[in-house]
Amino acid sequence: MYHAFGRQDDLASRFVVPAERFERHLRRLARQGRPVLPLEEFAADLRQGRLVPAGAVVITIDDGYADIREVAAPLVHRYGFPATVFAVSDRIGGAADWDGAGELTGRRLLDWEGLQTLRGIRVAVGAHTRTHPRLPELDDRAVADEVQGSRTVLSERLDAPIDAFSYPYGRVSGDAVAAVARAGFACACGIERGLNYPGTPLLELRRVPVDGDASMFRFALGVRFGDPDLFVRALGHLRMIVFGRRA
Repeated sequence: MYHAFGRQDDLASRFVVPAERFERHLRRLARQGRPVLPLEEFAADLRQGRLVPAGAVVITIDDGYADIREVAAPLVHRYGFPATVFAVSDRIGGAADWDGAGELTGRRLLDWEGLQTLRGIRVAVGAHTRTHPRLPELDDRAVADEVQGSRTVLSERLDAPIDAFSYPYGRVSGDAVAAVARAGFACACGIERGLNYPGTPLLELRRVPVDGDASMFRFALGVRFGDPDLFVRALGHLRMIVFGRRA
């Protein structure tokens, strides 16, 4: 899971991955021979009980910042990888203005032409609600409007099916999942870390956040284990056992 991408004058931060570092991520995936799948294909494999290629990964990008077209898209296209960007339908062509945008507040978002351009180079578009709210804090009618409304607007303006959804802030509730199901989405992503298996709910797929200021070692751990901290915690626990035995 990525968010924004940095140009030459942008510093790395939690939500901004510099272009050079992003290319290192892609290069590592290519050198390891990891299959990079479209999100919809991955979800279809799980839904139909087909075996997903060993070590497969999916690249997803939340919010839909303009730098995706300028920085990230040319790189994924160069490596021949697919990706999915989740767009906030009522903010297309505007800027991130939602509560909780933090360091990304005011950052420019893709316009409709930009989204259409991405679709031409294997970057699919998914829905990220209409205004990027915390869904569990809304009433049922508002949740339905945010979820179904985003799919309707995006599919009509792009003249294409919109089958994937991403929960803003990763905030998931039973009502939100039910609204996503009623809206007809084939799959949905949260931010719970971990790997996805045949039994993982298709409307609550796990993802690995990729921080722009994290090391390549943490990136590798995230790809391998689904959560870089899981390995670190396990190593710490092992050290405690070893030291305990020595004592």
